[in-house]
Formats: sequence, structure tokens, C-alpha cells
Amino acid sequence: RRCRCFRRNLIQCDPRQCKSDEECALRNGVRGCFSTRSSFCLAAGGGVFRTFDGAFLRFPANCAFVLSTICQKLPDFSFQLIINFDKWSSPNLTIISPVYFYINEEQILISDRNTVKVNGSHVSIPFVTGLSTKIFSQEGFLVIDSSPDIQIRYNGFNVIKIIIGERLQNKVCGLCGNFNGDLTDDYATLRGKPAVSSVVLAQSWKTNGMQK
Repeated sequence: RRCRCFRRNLIQCDPRQCKSDEECALRNGVRGCFSTRSSFCLAAGGGVFRTFDGAFLRFPANCAFVLSTICQKLPDFSFQLIINFDKWSSPNLTIISPVYFYINEEQILISDRNTVKVNGSHVSIPFVTGLSTKIFSQEGFLVIDSSPDIQIRYNGFNVIKIIIGERLQNKVCGLCGNFNGDLTDDYATLRGKPAVSSVVLAQSWKTNGMQK
């Protein structure tokens, strides 16, 4: 139901149902219908990527890259996900380690077979951070959960998946793209310009580690 106050101490309520892709929830002190739409980006060893909008990308990867970050600021939410590709037993194979995740002034580092540090201190899993981000294991993946905005699933070796909610549409950038529903503009550099090649795109999002 949707209710409103009018006159003196009178409340009028009307029946209302959320749409099929919405849920009735309390968010930031407001009760309402909120979208449950989401999308995912996937990165795998060997430099294989799937963007939020479904574009695919591959390039030789052997260093750290910004997988996704906030580019259009939100008043109450920020994040940045950086992954490092490291050589494995074969020159053509790489693993993803370590993983750097920055969310709302907290830093989460995953390395050495899912060893986890939060703000520089080792933690045991499951764990809930001071800002209520949940870290736990599920079906062979280490999960970092700050739903409904973002969830990260990492197998500790060569696959990482980032799932984001509709509120972040057209607010993100990085190798995962901008989540605007158009896969044709996903190959954009740090400056927002179309990349002429996958190598140029990769160089644009190359980094040394945690960046705010």
C-alpha cells in the first residue's frame, strides 16, 4: 500500500503492487518499490572479459587494471575494484591475484588463496566490516556483498565476477564498461574516448594498485 498524510492527523492509503522487476523494501529510511535489475561483469585468467552490457574483450594481461569504479559520483556510495593478473606455470596462462576492493572508505585486499585483509588487518571469514559489507564463502567463491548495489564473487584463482544493481547504471567505468545498456560504447578509455584497440584500452586502465 502507498499511504500519505493530509489534513489533521489523517492518513489515506491506496493499494499498490510493485512491478515484476521491483521489490518492496526500506532503503535509506524510505519504504517503496525498488528495482531488482542487475548486471554482471566477468574477468578470467588469460585476459578475458565480459562487460556489464555484454561486450567481450581479450588481451594479454600481466599487471593490475581497474575493472570497475564509480565515475559519476553518488552522495552515499563509492567503490573501486582493481585486479592483478600474475603469471602462472605457463607463459600464456595467468591467475587473478591479488584483488583490491575499495568501498565507502574501506579497503579490502584478497591475496594468497583467499587471505583477506580489511583496512590492513587480517580477518577470518565470515566477516562483516564496520560499514556492514559482508565477506563470506559460498559454493567455492569468496563473496564480498554490499547488496543491492554491488556483489563480488572470486574463486581465489582465475575468475572474478562483479554484479551491480540498477542504481549504478551509467555511473561506472573501467574495463567492465559503463552499464548503460549499449555494448557498442564499452571500449572507452579512462578519458571516456573510444579505444582504437584492446591494447590501448588496457593501457588506459592499467594501474599500480589501490587507487581512490
